[in-house]
Amino acid sequence: MVKRLKELKAERVKLEGKLRNAALAVVREAIADLGEMGVHYHIVEGRAPGKVVGTSKAPVAFERGACPICGFKTNPPHDGRTHRYQDPKKAFTTAQLTAKGMSKVA
Repeated sequence: MVKRLKELKAERVKLEGKLRNAALAVVREAIADLGEMGVHYHIVEGRAPGKVVGTSKAPVAFERGACPICGFKTNPPHDGRTHRYQDPKKAFTTAQLTAKGMSKVA
């Protein structure tokens, strides 16, 4: 049984390689056609250089717990962006929280 499983995995790897090569041939042909038209592209395997995912250094209010303007937690959580159109910025009242569908968390 284990031997058969190993054979199937090897066969899958071989088929994936063939499919990948066939797809790359089509892509290379299309890129060559574009090159003849004066539009130049190249194929890069993996992520595009310079693209970094998920490394934001911005602080997240939900990690700190309390809104920096209100000074307390709510359910559902909110942060300073919720106060965007408030002038001047100040803590929400109980009525405002209720209108926004939030409640104060002790």
